[in-house]
Amino acid sequence: MVSALPRRFSVIISMVQLAVYYAIGWASVIGASITGYMMSIRRGWEVPRWLLITAIVIVPAMLLSAQVLQYASLHFYTDFSHWLDILLGIMKTGRPLSFTVELQTPGRYNYFSSHFVPFIYLVALPFSVLPFPSTIMVFNVLVMTSAAIPLYLLTRRMGGSARFAMFVAVLFLWYPTFQYITMYEFEMLRFSMPALFWMLYFWERRSLASMLLCALLASFVREEVGLTVAMFGLFLALVERRRVLGFATFTIGLGVFFFILQVAMPLFWGGERFVHGTLPLFGAGSTPLAVVAGILRHPLVLLGSIAQPEKIANLSMLFLPLLFLPFLAPGALLPVVASFGIGLLSTSPVHSSYMLYYMAPSVPFIFYAFLRGWPRGIAWLKGLMESGIPERSHRVVSSAMAAALIGLLMTNMFFGPSPLAFQFWSNGLRPAPFRTHSYHWSAYRVTDHHRKVDAFVRLIPDDAIVSAEQFLASRLFRKRGVMSFPQLESADEKYKADYVFIDKANPIKTGIATVPGSWNGLRENPQFYYDWIEKSPQQWEPVRADDGYALYRRRM
Repeated sequence: MVSALPRRFSVIISMVQLAVYYAIGWASVIGASITGYMMSIRRGWEVPRWLLITAIVIVPAMLLSAQVLQYASLHFYTDFSHWLDILLGIMKTGRPLSFTVELQTPGRYNYFSSHFVPFIYLVALPFSVLPFPSTIMVFNVLVMTSAAIPLYLLTRRMGGSARFAMFVAVLFLWYPTFQYITMYEFEMLRFSMPALFWMLYFWERRSLASMLLCALLASFVREEVGLTVAMFGLFLALVERRRVLGFATFTIGLGVFFFILQVAMPLFWGGERFVHGTLPLFGAGSTPLAVVAGILRHPLVLLGSIAQPEKIANLSMLFLPLLFLPFLAPGALLPVVASFGIGLLSTSPVHSSYMLYYMAPSVPFIFYAFLRGWPRGIAWLKGLMESGIPERSHRVVSSAMAAALIGLLMTNMFFGPSPLAFQFWSNGLRPAPFRTHSYHWSAYRVTDHHRKVDAFVRLIPDDAIVSAEQFLASRLFRKRGVMSFPQLESADEKYKADYVFIDKANPIKTGIATVPGSWNGLRENPQFYYDWIEKSPQQWEPVRADDGYALYRRRM
């Protein structure tokens, strides 16, 4: 009890400091936007076209450089290694098999039993030609930044000028959530963004067949995207009064969602009874119907989950970069109920984080609501101007654009991951208590220590199972399988690690849930777990040690 008090006190202090940081950040964003608007109205500023073009062009290079350098400096973890393993499985067998995932969660050897992501085969096409980690990074950045194309076309279709469409593209490419998602290692849910933007574009064009096709394709990006598509169908039926089209879209989204959960994923399950990996996090059951029933039986528990300040603050951060203008078109926000609902109902706070990919399906609709709300905001500002200084009312649009960009700049400084952010330059100014990830400049610095890891990897046979610290896992994807140290055998005890690979010099340590107590224990007392290997010479033979790295081989 006594030892727990200082830790609890430090957590409270950290939370207070974080709340103060966010309060200052919010006030700075709103204050800077208002100030910029007033100055632009007075002086007649216009956002130059060259600035918009420059802001668009530099983003892909920045995001790709960030991923390449983070990988080289050992700031990619097990998530990335899983996807590399899956892609190798497709190359070798034609199926998304991952022995690494199976070692941690028996029954999920075929990754489609964890998440149904058939478009991983599109990633496998370039990877089969160039089977390197950088191939995935290039694919990721190209596809993600390409989402600006349908957004640009959507803006033009909704009556925006070419300059305004470029302005909206800048807002998107510098939207902190977009950059966090793109810079985060790799996963497939992020690719719902370009698919949903194309769906919205074809809707505004009234190309209904193309819209429904995009709705279908988006629903297959990952299982939960179908819920977002279904909510878009409700938007069409209730807000746009297109009941037949809305019903068709709703049916596509919900139909694909249940098909994946009830048919596709169980089909690839290798265990006795299929359990979705995410549904138990809702604390009400392991099936969609069980979750709904649990919510109805325990509404107070539901309210308690929804009302958590951390979740509400995270979701509000999705609107701050756009100065909350999407709320001027609330009907267009109906589709975000799906992602927001998942985040609010989940017992895991990461599902509502604006810094992770779980909110990806909601982003296109937040921008769609922004586009629908912008004319209403401009009309209100013009009304104010005509009642006070009518001769300057023609400056409202350009001044509002300047204000939005200034607000976006301030948002990036306080809350973004780019070199514009305070956290890039100071480790003491971070918008979240990141456990492993870092967006400080040091996370992109590649040292001689990082370069030495490849020499150790070459000493490990490709048919070996390796237990390695999480930041080393992405370098071991060509091995038979990888466990997260200190896990030394698979969860079902069928397989044991042949090698152990550790790095005592790296302080960013995280254990694994399959070894109770190691999640924090490996960071707080790593030597306790290292002793499992170092004090068992009869079982583990040293292979090589250098600069904090140590490689051990299991004795036969």
